[in-house]
Amino acid sequence: MAVNAVGAAVPTKRKTGDLPSDACPFSRPFRPDFDECPGYLAAEYTAVDMTYRQLAPVATCLHLLVGQDPRRPGRHYGACALGDEAARQAWARRAGSRT
Repeated sequence: MAVNAVGAAVPTKRKTGDLPSDACPFSRPFRPDFDECPGYLAAEYTAVDMTYRQLAPVATCLHLLVGQDPRRPGRHYGACALGDEAARQAWARRAGSRT
């Protein structure tokens, strides 16, 4: 289990409920030692505020993108560019990564 900013344990895997199968099931931002997803490729994202000052960088995944739920217009979710769990496993095998 991961630990949040106040030191409380939080589950790493989230419930994806009725989201599409390519929804990322892991809590974000990702921990520096995160290794639970076979398709995870660490990337750093630095956002800016409304005056274009950089905010603190956060750990993300290179494959994480914004998905739009086709069943619910206007609903967005964290989607994996690789696809569902089986697709992430297959990518890891092809890439010679952990499975």
